[in-house]
Amino acid sequence: MKAATRTSFKFLLIIAGLGLASVAGPAWSQTQTASSPAATPATAPAPHPLTNQNCESCHAPQRIPTVDPEMLAHSVHAKLNCTDCHSDINNIPHPQQLQPVDCGGCHRKIVHELRLGPHAPGGKHVPTCATCHGTHDIIKPGSEAFRNRIPVICGACHKERFKAYMDVYHGQASILGVANAPRCSNCHNPHMPLPPDNPQSTIAPANLITTCGACHKDINKNFVQFDPHPQPDNRQHNALVYFSKLFMELLLAGVFGFFGLHTVLWLQRSLVERWRHEAEPEPPPSGRYVRRFTPYQSWLHVLVVVSFLGLAVTGLPLKYASAHWAHVLYWLLGGEPIMRTVHIICAAIFFGYFIVHIVVVFILYSKSRDWRRFFWGVNSMVPRGQDIMDILRNFRWFLYLGPKPKLDRWTYWEKFDYWAVFWGMFIIGLSGLMLRFPEFFSRVIPGEFLNVSLVIHGEEALLAVGFIFVFHFFHNHFRPDKFPMDISIFTGRVPLERFKEERPAQYQRMVAEGKLDSMIVGPPSTFLKVVSTLFGASAIILGLTLIISLFVTIIAAYT
Repeated sequence: MKAATRTSFKFLLIIAGLGLASVAGPAWSQTQTASSPAATPATAPAPHPLTNQNCESCHAPQRIPTVDPEMLAHSVHAKLNCTDCHSDINNIPHPQQLQPVDCGGCHRKIVHELRLGPHAPGGKHVPTCATCHGTHDIIKPGSEAFRNRIPVICGACHKERFKAYMDVYHGQASILGVANAPRCSNCHNPHMPLPPDNPQSTIAPANLITTCGACHKDINKNFVQFDPHPQPDNRQHNALVYFSKLFMELLLAGVFGFFGLHTVLWLQRSLVERWRHEAEPEPPPSGRYVRRFTPYQSWLHVLVVVSFLGLAVTGLPLKYASAHWAHVLYWLLGGEPIMRTVHIICAAIFFGYFIVHIVVVFILYSKSRDWRRFFWGVNSMVPRGQDIMDILRNFRWFLYLGPKPKLDRWTYWEKFDYWAVFWGMFIIGLSGLMLRFPEFFSRVIPGEFLNVSLVIHGEEALLAVGFIFVFHFFHNHFRPDKFPMDISIFTGRVPLERFKEERPAQYQRMVAEGKLDSMIVGPPSTFLKVVSTLFGASAIILGLTLIISLFVTIIAAYT
């Protein structure tokens, strides 16, 4: 019985196993077939990813919105697909409103820094990545082209800061395109520009020596008191700089105002004199000349002309770096290294002839037996009471109230020219040295005096250029009786007839003292006259070109 029962149970297990196999076998077979690549049934292919060519079919240059393929090809993202940034585009046509591009997908560290600073996304009037870098025309941030854009990019929002930045060498050189000129990103972390009261900021007081020391070696706490964003028109910002500029502007207004009136009145009176034939007819030339300047004085003036023009040509483009003519000069002169070298050489000439002149004056004084006559005599350049009388008498003549004054060896306007060089030596020379060697001078003076020297140097340069190229040119070249040019400073001699007309007091004194014959010399050689004319004409043309460009720039800035 037990054996039969066991036999029946085995039989039932066999039947159950066969039944389970008949049910599970097909399912297992289907599962295996489905998981086998070779046995996958044919289905619809997955959509092919969009390419840039697909996008260009709608966003071609002649379509709107436009994406310039050539611009994109020169971008740092040239190798990317459009959908790498516009990841919400899966097919075309796509929705008109797309999600903002998330640059953090690739630039995680930068976006992290961005969120810690004042440019963090979500704030009011906060720039996006595209505000500074663009969209389809993104170029390499370290490239010269992008670095040249930085001040303008930042200045679009930080207008006052940009204006102040343009008042110092950093901004002026940057606008001219000087490759190593400091841009905003040299001092400020571009993606986390923290304010100075944040200890982590690159411009925090404790970090300034490190930040400025990246370019300026061996600096101290005095140096970092220099303000790279000065506001010379803001008294609350820095009173010392404000009053320094105010003084220079008042000086400039006083000099230009006086000599502007002086020039206009002189011009109209000279024209009326010629129209009325008030002057005595010129006698026929005798061929006799009077020695008016010594060879030393003539050569000294040549050095003055060369150095002054060199300083003006290489300095003005920096001060007015935004002007088109400044960029033309910058290109013609071969760029900043050559301009800086020429400026330094001309400054050295300036200091050199000044020192030589002081030595010559000292030697002449040591040989003089009468110091009062040396300093206050008719041959001295020291202003005298007679100069005041000559000014008053000249204005009376200008206004048709009296005769033309009889002038002596040196006139009051010539003495003003002479002493302007001494003034310029100490004002523009000393300030120029401070700007050339700021690390050295900041060892003994606070850095804010560098801001003062910057203001004084620029305003004094404007005063000097304006006076020389307008009033000095009129006094010596553009007066109706001297037009178009007087070369006597280079030849050293003038015709006797002209000497008698222009310096009647000196002529009468020389005759009375019996010294006129000792002053008589022969005419200048043809070679000397040609060279003097070419040199003088070149200087005048260059000076007029600069002053006209300067006036146009100043007028445009105010209008």
